[in-house]
Parts: sequence; C-alpha cells; structure tokens
Amino acid sequence: MTIIASLVIALVLGGGTSFAAQSALPGDVLYRVKADINEEVIGALTLSTEGKANWNARRAERRPEEATELVAEGKLNAEVRADIEARLKEHVNDSEEETRKLESGGQNEAAIEARSDLESRLEGHASIAVLLNVYLEGESRSQVEKLLETNQEKLIQFKNNPENFEETKNNLLGTMIKIAGRVNKNDFFQRLEIIANDVTQANPEEEIKRLNEEVKKIES
Repeated sequence: MTIIASLVIALVLGGGTSFAAQSALPGDVLYRVKADINEEVIGALTLSTEGKANWNARRAERRPEEATELVAEGKLNAEVRADIEARLKEHVNDSEEETRKLESGGQNEAAIEARSDLESRLEGHASIAVLLNVYLEGESRSQVEKLLETNQEKLIQFKNNPENFEETKNNLLGTMIKIAGRVNKNDFFQRLEIIANDVTQANPEEEIKRLNEEVKKIES
C-alpha cells in the first residue's frame, strides 16, 4: 500500500474509526484498520531511517502482545496465529532492512542500537511463543495451568504484571517433570518447541526402571 493510499483511506475512515481500531485484536473487524492502515500511516510519517527501524521493532513487539490477549480470552486459533506470525516476520524483516541502511550509511552506532532494541523486544516475548504453542492445543491448556499450579485467571494476571511470574518460575527450578507430546521446529526463532499433551511430576527411579525395560525390549 502506498503512502498516499494509506493517508487517503485513513482520512475517509475518519478519526473515530481509526482511534477505535487501536484496541482491536487479530480476528476483530477493525484489526486491519489498526495493523494495515494506522500503523502503516505512522511508518510513512516516520522520516528517519532509525525511526523506521525502531517503529518496525515496536510493531514486532505488538504482535505477541496481541497474541497473549487472545490466549487469555480463549480466542487464539491456528489461522489467527499464522497471521500473527506472518506479520511478526514481516516487521522483523522491515526493521532489519532499515538497520542495514543505517550500516551502509556509516551510522554504525545507530544500527547497533536499533538491532539491540529489536532483539530485546523479541527476547521479552520468546517464552510467550512457547506458551502459545501449548495453548493452541485445546486439551493442553490445562497442562500449562497444571505445570504452573495456577488457573487461567492468574495467567491473565501474569500477562498484565510479568514481574509476578518470577516467583512461580523460581519455584519450578530444580523440579523434575515429565512431558509427553510432540516436538515442532520453530523456523522463525530457530529452535525446537514441545507441544505438551501431558505434564506430570517425574519419579527418577521409576523413569530409570521404565527406560531400562524399554532398552531390554529393543535388544531382545
């Protein structure tokens, strides 16, 4: 969409619709106004290369934020998730493209800051991506709550106040658990992610015994 087209559409829609769209989530009627018009207009009006890199980094951060809200409301599905991931990848690529322009223009310090800003924004949502994979499986939603010994209401509180999650996370350290499910490769983050079907406390002695029995079956 060209800059002129974006501005014209924004003017036709009017300020009220544009403002109302700011709280829209993927799947909502006004979401495309927010993501494809409002955000594009802001990007078009951002003149500096550094500003464009930072704005695209902020857009990349917005998508996981929207996803966590959808999870909390039980509205995340495979189609919406695919749209979020596609947009996220586009924003990251756009930010990187502007950063490379800074580098080619000799603005190395600005480029380093822009890339650091992007990485810090994405790093803050890396764990969210794993939770989204688990929550996408309807039956597995309870496994997250089971592992964290919490419920959906408290998970929403964690979303609104991430610092409160630290105690829960620390309580899990050193705990041995057994996760049954499947492993998917996340090409965007370049890592393997587990889709859990069952999460239980692990008994090391029982697990060693079970594995020894499995080995004996294979060898016999």
